[in-house]
Amino acid sequence: LNDPAGLSRTLGNQALILRRQGELDEAMRLLKMKEEICRRLNDPQGLSISWINQASILAEQKQFTLALPLAYQSLELAIKMGLAPLIDRRKKTIAGYECDLGDQLCHQQNFLDGMAAYRRSIELGSQDARPWNRLGYAHRSQGKYEEAVSAFQQAIEINPQSASAWNGLGLVYREQGKFEQAVEAYKKAVDISP
Repeated sequence: LNDPAGLSRTLGNQALILRRQGELDEAMRLLKMKEEICRRLNDPQGLSISWINQASILAEQKQFTLALPLAYQSLELAIKMGLAPLIDRRKKTIAGYECDLGDQLCHQQNFLDGMAAYRRSIELGSQDARPWNRLGYAHRSQGKYEEAVSAFQQAIEINPQSASAWNGLGLVYREQGKFEQAVEAYKKAVDISP
């Protein structure tokens, strides 16, 4: 190889095209080749990019338990390199994967692990109402109404236009017998999303 760094970049670019074309297995194969070249070249930035792209293919396939370790490794390298914009993007990506994992686990009735995934998503500092909202519904399904109210209120604080959070809050208030508060929350949900 005359130019392994150039080959690494070419493999990464080709993998992105294949991913867009839906050829995920071939894209993953090329990204693993890129990863190996980056390891040999001691190229942490290329390695970080390879890992996050592999993680996004796995996440696209709903394989969050495989995607997350790669994404966290990518974040660790970005932190070591001191690349602030890359760190923020990685945290946002990982927060989304954690939230998606939480959805997957809660759908399988594994609420304890699902709620832990939502909390990890929240801890990454994302200003996304989604994990708070999902955490509220998970608490509600477990009969933990006060925790659910708190989570829905956090979601609403982040995004006052979240009809889902207002609806969830209304459901919890209704189940607690707080009918006036439930009606108010439902009205807000309907006003947002008629």
